Amino acid sequence: MAGDPGQAWETIPRMPDESLVDLSVAEFLERLASGSPAPGGGSAAALTGALAASLNSMVCNLTLGKDEFGDVASEIQRLLDESEAARAALEFGVEADAAAFEKVARAYKMPRASETQRQARRAAIRRGSVGAARAPLEVAQMCARTLDLCSRLAEIANPRVLTDVVVAAYLARSALRSAAANVAVNLPAFEGDPFWKVAKGELAHLLEGRDAQLDVILARVSHRA
Repeated sequence: MAGDPGQAWETIPRMPDESLVDLSVAEFLERLASGSPAPGGGSAAALTGALAASLNSMVCNLTLGKDEFGDVASEIQRLLDESEAARAALEFGVEADAAAFEKVARAYKMPRASETQRQARRAAIRRGSVGAARAPLEVAQMCARTLDLCSRLAEIANPRVLTDVVVAAYLARSALRSAAANVAVNLPAFEGDPFWKVAKGELAHLLEGRDAQLDVILARVSHRA
């Protein structure tokens, strides 16, 4: 999502009806590279987070069923369940961010010839901006949880696939920061709304200490390699 885009919002084409997550990789990248601003950075952040969650699930699946990891099997299964839930939520986030963008775009295209129309337009932009911040905030929450799962997997998962945990951790942190940027850029449009303070506080909480967390993950992997 973008912040105040000025006149650019008024020429945004309507998004096609097909599901973004049902596109092939090549089709999604083509859509992302096109002249349409949706899908954009928010959807890309969600997809990046989904890739991280998928890697975590793979690591779990390559740990389960092996006798040497029998003592952590129940915990690995729990981590797998959480990872799959995060993956599903992040796949939804790919769609949700693009849909939120479209609502804001429609609001910016509302007529503004009279004061009544201008007031209605401002109110619609404000409502749309709340949704445009909420969607990436939920993505950021799932990315933070995915990074937390990486921390534990680095300790107990199959050491032969710990490089995949490292990749998942890098992707999750990147997706978290990217989603956070999409939240932050929309905050000025609805300052004073009750959700503004909630979003701002949650964002600070989600971002706190993540660089140090990544360093710990890397150190754990290095120690077990």
